[in-house]
This record gives sequence, structure tokens and C-alpha cells, in this order.
Amino acid sequence: MKRRIFKHASLSVAIVASLSLVTACGGSSNNDQKEPNPTKTTQVISGLVLDPEIKNATVSLFKNGQDDALASTTTNDKGEFSFDSAPAGQLADYYILATGGMDVKTGLNFNNIQLSTPLSHYNNYNELVVSPLSSLINKQTTTFDDDLNTLKALLGKFDITDDPRTNVALQQLTLKISALMHRGFNAEQIVSALDNEPGISDTDLQRLVPAEKRTLLARLKSRFASLDATDNTEQLLKTFKLGLIKTTLIEVSKLSSADLDTLPTRVKDNLNHLAEHFLQLAEANNLATLSEQEIIASISHGDELNQDFLNAASDADTPFSTASYRYIKVGLDEAIANNLDLMYYVLPNSATGNEQLVMHDVRNNTQTVVKTNVIINGRNFIFTGSKEGEKTTFTARKYGLMLDPNQHKETRTANSGPYGSFEYTFYSDNALMAYDANNPAVERTIFDSNQIPSELKGQVKVLGKEYKVVDNLNDADNSYAYIKAFESLPDTNRAELSGDKKQIPLTVRLSDGAVTAGRPLALLHNEQGLTEHVIVSYAAVHTDSYYPSASSQRKRLQLCDPSLTNCDDIADGDYYFTAQNNEFIYFTRQGYSDFYGLNKTDLSFTKLSGSQYPAAFDAERHLQGASGHGGDTVLNNFSSLGGITTHLSSGDTAYAVVNYDLDTDTPLGTFFQGSPYELPMHIHKNGQVIKFNGLNATRMFDTGDGIDHGDASEGEALGGHINLLTAENDKLFIEIANYNAQSVGGTCVPERGFGCFNVRYGQLAEDSQNKTQLDSILASKDNLKYLYVRRLPPFSINGVLYINLMDKPADRNTGFGHQYHLQSFNTDTLAKVNDTVGRSYFTLSARYDDGRIDGEVLAWDAKTGELKNISRNLVIDANMHNGIDDKHMIQSVLGAANGLPVAGLGTVFALRADPGRHQWFMVAGDASSERSLAQIDQLPFASWLYY
Repeated sequence: MKRRIFKHASLSVAIVASLSLVTACGGSSNNDQKEPNPTKTTQVISGLVLDPEIKNATVSLFKNGQDDALASTTTNDKGEFSFDSAPAGQLADYYILATGGMDVKTGLNFNNIQLSTPLSHYNNYNELVVSPLSSLINKQTTTFDDDLNTLKALLGKFDITDDPRTNVALQQLTLKISALMHRGFNAEQIVSALDNEPGISDTDLQRLVPAEKRTLLARLKSRFASLDATDNTEQLLKTFKLGLIKTTLIEVSKLSSADLDTLPTRVKDNLNHLAEHFLQLAEANNLATLSEQEIIASISHGDELNQDFLNAASDADTPFSTASYRYIKVGLDEAIANNLDLMYYVLPNSATGNEQLVMHDVRNNTQTVVKTNVIINGRNFIFTGSKEGEKTTFTARKYGLMLDPNQHKETRTANSGPYGSFEYTFYSDNALMAYDANNPAVERTIFDSNQIPSELKGQVKVLGKEYKVVDNLNDADNSYAYIKAFESLPDTNRAELSGDKKQIPLTVRLSDGAVTAGRPLALLHNEQGLTEHVIVSYAAVHTDSYYPSASSQRKRLQLCDPSLTNCDDIADGDYYFTAQNNEFIYFTRQGYSDFYGLNKTDLSFTKLSGSQYPAAFDAERHLQGASGHGGDTVLNNFSSLGGITTHLSSGDTAYAVVNYDLDTDTPLGTFFQGSPYELPMHIHKNGQVIKFNGLNATRMFDTGDGIDHGDASEGEALGGHINLLTAENDKLFIEIANYNAQSVGGTCVPERGFGCFNVRYGQLAEDSQNKTQLDSILASKDNLKYLYVRRLPPFSINGVLYINLMDKPADRNTGFGHQYHLQSFNTDTLAKVNDTVGRSYFTLSARYDDGRIDGEVLAWDAKTGELKNISRNLVIDANMHNGIDDKHMIQSVLGAANGLPVAGLGTVFALRADPGRHQWFMVAGDASSERSLAQIDQLPFASWLYY
């Protein structure tokens, strides 16, 4: 076999000089490659991994036919690598394999890409080149010269083991192959697609790219044409980087025409303009380019890419504005010490449809995207805490929770993009993950599909996209998550439904991934507050239309030890948590109207006397939720109307709400009436409050007739559904609201499809029975124009109940935000403490079983513009009326976490709204410092805060 002397002596000298100390110890750098001293068993080999230069790539030496690497190392910032323990002698049957790393000139990430080169082509083992081009050579070929000559004919008269940087045409070819590998094509696929036309031709691409991926083919053709039109290396690299950026923008914008050339000129100009802007941002931050995650983060913090960006009819003389897009850092460089002072919020990942988790650091007022593509449901963090009676104080975030959707994914095609069909990434599995709250880069897997019990794997294979938490602040290691396993995940773009899939609920311990079948309902604590038992509602693999008939798979209530190793049956049936007090945990059974109690001491399970459900309990009907700010409430209710609490505890008394009269056939009204997003509106018409003591249930209060008419409730009087606020000073404070859809004898005219709402707040004596009227009404409002379940729920803090009632909705012409009538009442005397126009928030430090919260109260005064800390009697911001310009004053403060208006856990975090432009501005400050509020972020939409 012929050998070729490596051509680029100048490059060789540079490499060998940098390794002179190593080669002096026994390796040979002689171009004649003489036989080594017979006593030597090793030699030095070295070279470059190039695209241009690829840093941090893992480089390994293999012998043909063997799976284990003989040596491994990592490339430096110049793409250089060296092995000092390669076998001595000729290495014709060896090859180099490089994986991962990043191109320092283009910013292309080589994760999941393998590059290789066979050593049989080299006389000098200190001048090796590993590149996308060299990877096309069969590394274990027996007809090396023939294969190499064939590739030369197909790709052009290049020596494909040359340094790609030495020739513009060779660099063009290398970057094209890099682009193909980045899109998931391996070397074998690329070679098999080559025809007799030199280079990577359009016909090559058509053979390589599946017919159904027309959009990908159009993108590649467009990018390759741009590369071919470039005649110098500097411009070539810029063109390649712009192509990477534009691909991300196309995916985010769903600009997925079969042929990008058919896009309107204006849209293509916008695309190029924004790509140039992001490349300038990269250069300003000393980066080769912005990563896909950084581009998506920047878009999420700026204007949405929908209206002006896609508007081909807009003024052609006015370029698309890039002013709102700034560089957003992804990843953390250092750990954070005091994690209670941090604020986290989520933004959508425009390309994936999932979420990005953003951390605000109060030390330097900066934002960092710490997770780029995750799913976060309701609860983000597991806390440690200390418990004193019914009070639990937060001490620290122990770790964060998320679902990682990146386990398995594939590209699919849909048919409804703005300019034709578009491709999307379908995520077919998830993993429940934990990350260090002090250093989010440190992760661990709690539970993934590989941990599904073996007896279930034949029926279910993947994990769903939702989780719910049953936690114990005093015993975080024995806290649990509820997640479902499926045979496969439904794809809504293919009209698939989750109910048609085989599925099973799973209870997973957060500390170690221990698992048992069923939904976790509640935890039994010992005197020290540690978890002693887990109550689980067992269910077997089933679909919505089929449940197995075998006795061993019947639904039943179980009592499990904390490790979930042993679970004992308590009762047959499908049970749901209702409430609990010091002595009992109370449940409701699917298909039955009775309440049941589990004695915490002797573990006996008994049907209660007294009151019953207003109908046979149906989880799908009675626990149906409606969207609201923040999702699940602070008190961890599994489901209910957004921001509504359905159970409270006070000593040996428990309270529960039963909202009923839900008509699933005939909607009360319509969301977004007259718009493309029009949806029917179904909300419970009535509700009742049940009090539990021991084994007795008493109906305290009812807004209706006590009979659940279900789908026959059309025309039923609207008494209102109920939200429990707090139980203190021998009183139960509640909120009642109904949705009228149309004006009811008032002046409300339904606006923006929201309809009209009535709401009232009041209290009941704790010994109330069968009442239909509140003992006293503290505040009320009729004919509200704003969607009720998206209001700010009331809260009780430091003996005062704070109520935020809509006073004036946002004026989109002037930019004035929603203004509220803020009222507060002493929960003992019921005397009014405060009455102003504004809205209130709180910092959270502890919570009670009866609904009270410890913290500091923050209030925005709409008349004075002041944001105050009422608890400390200080002004945090003297003039919230100051806007971003003279025309658009920011007049409102928004903020929510899990249903309640939490400003933070010791620090002021909120959103200032500019409804006139549909813009939101994140602000932050110190709740204990005057005039400390500062604008930290601009968002294209409201984003809710997570505690």
C-alpha cells in the first residue's frame, strides 16, 4: 500500500514544537518514520481535530475490530491532541475517533457527532488530521486506496485528509459535511448519497434527506448555496455562522416553507437582519456565535417573532427592530450560597414548546437561563423547613424539580405552518430530575423510564409530561412525586389522545427513585414530623375505556412504608384526598357519596356519619380545574380552580370545599368569544363547605340546593363556587364567585370574551351548620369584566386578610394597567385596616395548616405610585408611575406563584405591566430597603414566579 508524506510541514513543525518535551521521551517525529528501538513499547502520536479547530473534543485511539479505546485525551483550544502511550511500530490497523467539543471559529457544537481518521493513510503519526472530511473514509477498509480515490472523484480533487483551513473550497466542503452531521446524518449515510457530480450537490441532498422532510432539504440547499457563493475563508465562516442562527430563527418562527426562496422578500429581509444582530451580540461578548439556547433565550426575553417579523406587508423601508433582543447567558459559572434570596421564573422555549428556567441573582441584578428545555409543573422546589405545631418555616431550597424531555426525540412534520408545512421535534419520553438549588448545573436523575418496574415494562415504556408533589418540609428525603407511565406519549399534531394510551400512575420517592404503582394521596407524620407512612391509591395499567378485571389489579387504597417496599391494603376502591386534621385523614371514593376517615394513630379506616357528597363523587367532574395564575396553590391541592384552596386544617377540625353543578354538555359561556381562540367555558355553579371532626362530617354552608345536578344543571341558579381562605379566631373566611357570561341586571358589558363575574368575601362561625348566607360580608364586587379565576386570590398574613378586587381594567390606549381596590381586615375584630386603590403582595417565610402565612406585606398604591413594605413602613419604590417612555407609563405590578401573589421569599420580585404595548417588565429589589426596586428584564408576555 502506498504511503503519503504529510504535505503541511509548517503546521507539522508547530505541532511537533509544542510537543517537544513529550517526544524527547521516546516518541519519533522523524518524517522517515524509522522503526523504533526494539526496547520501546510505546510512541507519541499527535494531531489536530478540525472543522476549523474543535476544542474540548474527546479523542480516543482504537484498533480495528476492537471496542475498547487504548488511550483517550481531550483537545485544547487549538484543537490539538497528543497520546504518549500509543503502541510502538506501524499503526496501519488503528484509527482515531473524536466526539463532542465545539468549533472555536463557528460555534458549532459537536455533541453526538463522531469524527474519525484511519492511521493507515499517514507515514508521520505526529501530523494526524481528524475532520468531517476524513470521517468519510472507511476507517477499517481493506481497499484503502480505492476507497480514497473514489471519494476524491465524488467530492472533488482534494486530499481529504488535508487541513481544511488551507483551501477555501476544501473548507466549504468540510462545513457542508459538518452541517449534515449536525442534522443527524452519519458518515456512511453521507457517502452513500454522493453521486458523480463533485462536492455535495442538490441531488446528493435529495438522496440523503427523506422525502417527508422537505423543509430540512430547503434549509440545507439554501445554506449550501450561500457557502458556494463565498470566496474567502473569513466570509465563509461568517456565512456558516449566520446559517446556524437562521436555522434556529426559522424553527422558532415556524418559517418552514418547502422552498425558502418562496418566502416574501420582507420576511427574508427580517430573517437576515435579526441573524446579523445575533452575530453582532456574539462578537460583542467574545463568542464565536450564539448557541441555539442563547438565541431562544434572547427571543423569549424580547419581542415575540410573530407579528412584525412575519408581516410581509409591513413598511419595506423600516427594518425589523432588534432593539429588544439582548444577550442572555445560559449556564452558571459559580454556585450560589443563599438560595432563598434568588428568584426563579419560566419562559417558553419557542423552538420546543417546553420551558426555560431563568434565575435572577439579587447580588448583581442579572438573569441566567439555567435550564433551556425542561417541563416544570406547579411546584419547582423542594424545601427544607422546621415545624412548630401547625406552622412550618422555610429554611432553604434543598433542590429543584423538573422533567427532562430530551431523553428521546425525533423530527416530525405538521401541515399548518404560516407558510406551509413545518417540522417539529416530538419528545417521546421524559425523566424526572433534581438539580442542586445552589448550583443548578449539578443534576441527578430521580426516575426515568429505565426504572419502570420490570413487571410493567411490557405494557408501559415512557414517562408523561406532568408531575405533582406530595412533600414533607421536615423530611424532604421522604417526599414523593406522582407521575404517569405510558405505552407511548400522545402527539397532538397527529390528533392522538392520552386517554387512548395504556397508562399507569406511579408514586416515586424523590430521594432515591423508589417506586410503587398508584397515586400518592397524603403522608402520615410521626411526632418529629418525619414521614412514617405514604397513603397511595393503587391502580393497574389501563386506558380511559378499559380497566383490567383481575382481582389482583383492582383499585384500592394502600398504606406504604417510606421506602415504598411494603404496601398493605386498607380498602377497595379508587380514593381521593379530601382534607385532614390532627387525628384523621379524610378521603372520597370514586362513584360513592360517602366520606371516609383514616385514624392516624391506630390506622383504622371508617366511613363517616353526617354529611355526604352532593352526588356520587366523580373525579373528572368534581375536580375539574380551570387555568389561573400560577397553577396549583401553595397548599398543594392536586386539582381545583386555579388559585383556589379546597382544604384547610385547624387542630382537630378539618374543612373541605365541594364545588358542584358542573354542566359538561352546556357551557356557561365562552372564552375569547369571537376570536380564533374561542373555547367553551365550564365552571361549577355552586359549592358547599364540609367540616370534619373525628368520624363526623357536617355541612356548614351551601350556595345551592345541596344536590349535584351535573349535566342537568342547565338553568340552575348560580350561587357560586367557593375558595377557602383561612381559619382563624374561631372563624372560617371564604370567597364565593360565579360566572354569569352576560350582564345580570348591572352595567357590565362582556369584554374580550371574558364575560361578567360576581364575587364576595365573608366569614362563617366555626360552629355553623347548613347555612346558605355568610355571617358577614367583608367585601364584594358585581359585574366584573375580568376572568375571575385569573384574579389575585386573597391571603391572610400576620392576622390581617388582604383582598384585591378589580377596580378598573387596563386601558390599552393610555397604557394604564389593571387597578385594584385593595382592602384589608383584622381577622379577629373584622375591622377594616386599609382601604386604597392598589394591590398587595407578600414575601413568604412560613405557612400554617389553617391557611395563614408569615412574611412581609407589600402594597402598590395606584394613586401615589408608591410600592411600600407595609410590615416595615418603608417605601421600596417612590414612583411606580415612571414608565419606559413618556407615552407608555407602567402602572401595575403583577406577580404570582402557585396561585397566590407571592413577591418572593424575602426579596421583592414582581412584574410591571404595560398593557398598552402588551409588554411586561420584571423588577426586583430588597423588601427591607428603601428605593431598591430596579427593572431587570423585559418579557414579551406575563411569566409567573416560582417559590
